[in-house]
Amino acid sequence: MFIAIFAILLFQADSLQSVIVESSRQLFRTAVSISSAPDGRLFVIDQAVNMLYEISDKNSITKTIGGKGWGNDAFDLPCDIVSSFLLDIVVVDENNRRVQRYDKQLNYAQTYDEQALSTLSGRFQPIAAATSIQGELFILEIDSKRVIVLNQRGTFQREIGTFKESRGKLIEPKDIAVSSRNEVFVLDAKAVMVFDCFGNFLRSIPISPKEEWKTVSLSENAVIVTSSSRIEIIAMDTNKKMVILPKTIMGAEVTEPFSDALLQGSTLVILTKTSLYRCTFPE
Repeated sequence: MFIAIFAILLFQADSLQSVIVESSRQLFRTAVSISSAPDGRLFVIDQAVNMLYEISDKNSITKTIGGKGWGNDAFDLPCDIVSSFLLDIVVVDENNRRVQRYDKQLNYAQTYDEQALSTLSGRFQPIAAATSIQGELFILEIDSKRVIVLNQRGTFQREIGTFKESRGKLIEPKDIAVSSRNEVFVLDAKAVMVFDCFGNFLRSIPISPKEEWKTVSLSENAVIVTSSSRIEIIAMDTNKKMVILPKTIMGAEVTEPFSDALLQGSTLVILTKTSLYRCTFPE
């Protein structure tokens, strides 16, 4: 099935794509971000209650941390979550202006904030994060419209996206993802900007300027971008697209705006404000 999905992307023009809901559950109040761990677990950020949820394959909440505050296990308007290749969990805590790292059991490990990153210039206002296979942490910082790269020890290495020329300059960055090939994908205003891990601009992937895009995620061969009303799965090699709309989702009536989406193997996982949907592609 997974190979078949990308055969469609490779050979067909952009088209609407039906998906079938295999399971769903209403679990949240205001879910904004979802991440899939290499071991199959899902993690969701619920902004309304400042919580991080671990979700089982049966769509039940198996573990939580959070609540409003500034302690190591509390958040104030968390906005992004990522599970690293090393199985640790990273949460972007927007109003506390920090990034929190936890181990795979959700035990607190480390904080990245202005005090910890004192060598940085400018104000530190993180809005998204991603990790590489090597354990580097890529933090999208909105105040200076840049990507800050930290090594495994949390030491600042370099910045990405602060070019003065237009080709590699970030205009309105919103989200970030890093591929298994160490390419950095930044969701910007009108394109997904692609850099190598050293910050060299490689290419851009065009996306509809009419949409208010929210998130970007990656599978092995595709980029997934999500707006409130549209999910696009874009083949990395050809830029061909499969487009999922609420009306193309079969087996459930999805009336809430999309919050985020990702591919977990051949399953498309869709997050809305209150619900999680696991969808398959028709044969």
